[in-house]
Order: sequence, then structure tokens, then C-alpha cells
Amino acid sequence: MTRRTKSNTILKYTMSFGLGALGGFLAGVIASNRLNAASRMPYAASWERVLAREHGHVEANCMINRVESRYWQLFCQRPRLVDQALRDHLHNNILPGLALYQMLREEEQPVEVALSTVERLMDEARRGKRLPIVALGRLPIFYQILRRMTPNILTRNFPAQGWEIEWVEDSENSLAFNMRSCFYLEILQSYSVPELTLVYCKMDDILFDDVSPYVRWERTGTLARGDDVCDFRWTRV
Repeated sequence: MTRRTKSNTILKYTMSFGLGALGGFLAGVIASNRLNAASRMPYAASWERVLAREHGHVEANCMINRVESRYWQLFCQRPRLVDQALRDHLHNNILPGLALYQMLREEEQPVEVALSTVERLMDEARRGKRLPIVALGRLPIFYQILRRMTPNILTRNFPAQGWEIEWVEDSENSLAFNMRSCFYLEILQSYSVPELTLVYCKMDDILFDDVSPYVRWERTGTLARGDDVCDFRWTRV
């Protein structure tokens, strides 16, 4: 085997591994916590650990019990959705944050303080999901991996029933699309808390900011902030 053939073979298997790893990870971000009858509320354990450091174990347990009680009330009264991906977003991301936010507001915390608390706890819970992306981000072919996998991930996890997606660019140097409607914003508007959508918007920044020396993540606006679109862009550095 020549040196060039060997290099091409290594690149081929590296690309295959990267695509599989990123696809498996991102496809599982929503579905990994899929509920079953015996499960706790998603994020309950990680939130309780954070609150215990700040308020002690007893108070943290009481707070999480109140949040979980509200979560199951919301879950029982949830809109019945046909699409599995939308159900995963609702059950595993939207309703936990909504339950926490409602509990904090009922304790008469100001909106800004309650939003900051939800954001901090969501940040803590989601940072571990960033690690596989950071690992892939070290690969020189990280942009090619993103470019290959992103359309499939959007189709599978962000269906047209929840998001109107407009492709802007898919080139050797930039991958960009706009979201003109957002399932999260629509659901949270129906609960009269559209301001909570901003917390979920920031989760994208947690996942993609500075994950790779080869790719730069950019976003200038979101629907939750009143902009016309949520713009997503990855650019080769």
C-alpha cells in the first residue's frame, strides 16, 4: 500500500467515525432522556446537585420535589403531539424548564431572577452534552462532518411541523440556515411565558461556542428576541 493510499484510507475511516459519532450524539440530545413511566423529571438529579451546593440538601430536595410535582401536572395536561421528535422536545426540554420557571415565579421571584436561575441550571445540565462535540471539533475535518450531518439532523430532530427552515448557504466554507418559526416559542407563548424561550436559545451557544479551532459558530438574531429569523451559521476558519 502506498503512503497516499494509506492516508486516504485513514481519512476515510476518520470521516466515517466522526460522522457516526456526531450523528449519534446530536440525534440523541433530545431522545436520550425519553420518558418512561418510572422515570424522574428530566434534569431533576443534576439540578438537585447544583441547588444542594447553594442551599443545602434538604432545601434542594424540597425545591426539586415542587418542580417535579409541577412537571407531572404539566405533563398530564400537555398537548398531544403525533410527531415523536416534537414530543421529545416537549417532554424532555420544554416542560422541565417551564415547571422550574413557574415554581420560581409562584415564589414571587422577579422575572429576571427566575430566568437567570433557569438558565444557570439548564447550562449546568447541558454542558456535559458539549464534550463529544468538543472532541470532534479537534478533527481537521470537523467542518465536513457538520456539513454532511446537519441536513439529516434537522430533518430528523427539527421537523417541518415545528420549524420552518430556510437554507442560506451550503458551501465549502460556510453552512448557514434560518429558522422562520420555532416550536419552542410557539409552545411557550401558549403558556404565556414567551420570555422563557431566550433560555433555550442560549443552549445553542453553550453547545457550539468555541468548540473547534477549525469552525466558527455565529448567530446574530433569534425569534425570541423579536428578530425576523433565528440565523445559524458555521464558517471554516
